[in-house]
Amino acid sequence: MPLKERDSGAKFCPLCRQANHCAVLAGRGIEDCWCAQQTFPPLADAVKPVDAGACICEACLRRLRQEAASGYKRLD
Repeated sequence: MPLKERDSGAKFCPLCRQANHCAVLAGRGIEDCWCAQQTFPPLADAVKPVDAGACICEACLRRLRQEAASGYKRLD
């Protein structure tokens, strides 16, 4: 896949397809990205596999944390 096409797809959360606001894709360093200091729950049981190059958004991270804490998991 051409780099430009891949980058345009990487700008969107693979779970909800909303903008993920990735600082790296905006040309800034990873240390500037909202996700750099976050802890992500394991996605091993996710029904929808997430590409290693894809960044989920803050809203989906919050939902994943809530689901992990409550024992529920996404079905999308």
